[in-house]
Amino acid sequence: MNEPKGINVEVQSVKATKVASTNPALGENRTLYARVAYYFPQYRLEEVESMPYRDVLLLLRTANKIEAERMYNLTMIASAPQSKNGKGVKTLLDHFKKILKD
Repeated sequence: MNEPKGINVEVQSVKATKVASTNPALGENRTLYARVAYYFPQYRLEEVESMPYRDVLLLLRTANKIEAERMYNLTMIASAPQSKNGKGVKTLLDHFKKILKD
C-alpha cells in the first residue's frame, strides 16, 4: 500500500519563543524576569523564567499600568491645592470616592 504523502511541519513551543523575542546575550530576558519578580513577589525568579513569554509580558504591562496610575494620582494630589479656588481638591476627592464605591 502506498503511504499518504504529506508535509511535516515543525512548531516551536511558546517557551522557546521567548529566547527569539529578546537578545539573551544582553540579559534582557533576565531583566524582564527580575522586574516581574519585583512587582509580583509571590513569584520567584525561577518560576518567572519557566512562564510563557506572553504571560511575563502581560504581568509587566499590568505592573506598568498600576505604577502609572499611582504616579498619576500622586501628581493630582500634589497639584490639586494649587488649582483655582481649590476646585482640583474637590475633583480629586470625587475621583477617589468613585473608586471606593466600585
